[in-house]
Amino acid sequence: MARNTRELAPAERTLIDSLRFADRQGRARLGADAVTWAGLLLAQGRLFTPAPWPGGRRGQLGACFAGAIEHTRDTGRPLVIGMAAQPGDPFGTAHAWCAGTDGTATAYLGVPLDHRYTDVATVAARLAAMLAGGRGPSDPLDHIPAAALVDAGQPLPPA
Repeated sequence: MARNTRELAPAERTLIDSLRFADRQGRARLGADAVTWAGLLLAQGRLFTPAPWPGGRRGQLGACFAGAIEHTRDTGRPLVIGMAAQPGDPFGTAHAWCAGTDGTATAYLGVPLDHRYTDVATVAARLAAMLAGGRGPSDPLDHIPAAALVDAGQPLPPA
């Protein structure tokens, strides 16, 4: 996997730092071996190069997870689930989107999923559940299966 060599945007740096803090706090509360949403994003997430909104289909406000799943099925674009950050936002917002064919988005960090993966909706739902309230003991998601991942975006810089 290639190393990220570009300069991070301030919103990206803030988002990564926030995720590192959230992962430390979550593992302190849940146990050192616990997998948190933040830890999962840091381990398997990718950065998407900030770019202007490309136009085309835009989903309904507040329905990004359902809209992105539908759009990835319609277009074949990778479904990405993660966090979106705007300048001045110290924490980011949970978000789902479809990556552009060139791997760009708007200062986002997320896990890119292959639209052909048969269980993409289940993985997406489990990621969304982790984001909403942490990991449920009856439905752990310690990693995203390799078959579901897409090589899109850029790796995170080393800690």
